[in-house]
Amino acid sequence: YGVMQGGKVIRVSAVGKRDIERDLPMEVDSLFQIRSISKPITTVAALQQIEKNRLSLDDEVSRYIPSFDAVTVFKDPDTHDFSQTRPPSRAITVADLMKNTGGLSHRFSQLYRDNDVRLRSDSLATLANKVAKVPLVADPGDQWIYSISMTILGRVIEVVSGAPLDEVLSENIFKPLGMSDTGFFANNSDRIARAYRAPGGSSDLQRLPRMQIPIEEKPPLLEGAAGLVSTVPDIMNFFQALLNQGELAGKRILERESVVEM
Repeated sequence: YGVMQGGKVIRVSAVGKRDIERDLPMEVDSLFQIRSISKPITTVAALQQIEKNRLSLDDEVSRYIPSFDAVTVFKDPDTHDFSQTRPPSRAITVADLMKNTGGLSHRFSQLYRDNDVRLRSDSLATLANKVAKVPLVADPGDQWIYSISMTILGRVIEVVSGAPLDEVLSENIFKPLGMSDTGFFANNSDRIARAYRAPGGSSDLQRLPRMQIPIEEKPPLLEGAAGLVSTVPDIMNFFQALLNQGELAGKRILERESVVEM
């Protein structure tokens, strides 16, 4: 765990086990699959592109991913009947992706599973095109639906920046903030903190199935919604930079106005 106060690190300490079966202790630099904490990191990268005038919150996603120009909406989202669809009331925007209001489904939804939308062997570009072919479950802007939208935002970032998402995040966020252990794969499997749960209020911990963390090489699918691994010190640096209105130790990753908008 880590504690910061007034912009200064008060304490960083490791307690417990990162792997109970192997009796491996938790370390300060243990790697965690941060899952949805990936989302604000991807959002910061998109806001950086807005500051560079490559992108706008009001831009239609189809401007950067043409397949989104043909998205449809289920007439009855409960039936998932592909033969019963209609045009959306408006186009999905970059802001919709950031706010989970685009009408997209969750990456692990049964709808996406049934249609082989999310395959870890696909590229981000391929995934985005697959998502566009599956009807929306709501009109853009109508509902907040926890979704795959931040991963689609990652593809938009790739298009406007002309670089893979991992390189964009590394050059513009991780390196400036000293987040040397954050990325889309673990460089050492022994550093990974395993996940456990206590079912039914029991005090006996049960190990969850092995998390899908690529080891020692970049995976084909770079998921900006949930794909990053990181450490406690790295994440402390990221959120402290936001608390500091976009700056940490003299390195600025966002303008103050962008942090306020975020």
